[in-house]
Amino acid sequence: DSFVATSSKVDVSGKTDTDATIKINNQLVLVSDDGKFSGEIEVFEGTKEITIIATSRSGKQTKIIRDIIVK
Repeated sequence: DSFVATSSKVDVSGKTDTDATIKINNQLVLVSDDGKFSGEIEVFEGTKEITIIATSRSGKQTKIIRDIIVK
């Protein structure tokens, strides 16, 4: 299922390992000491997905893609 955005800004949050780095649509996001992260991204009409990439200290990447519909 796609997320429907009715605003030009979308809050994205989650939890990861404390030593991981997170990028949401290529924007670096800070990870707190307990592994939680959140970021606000701008979306535009025509934006089709949000991509979250977590990179561990050893370089292993995990990618999550969420479909989005901007109205």
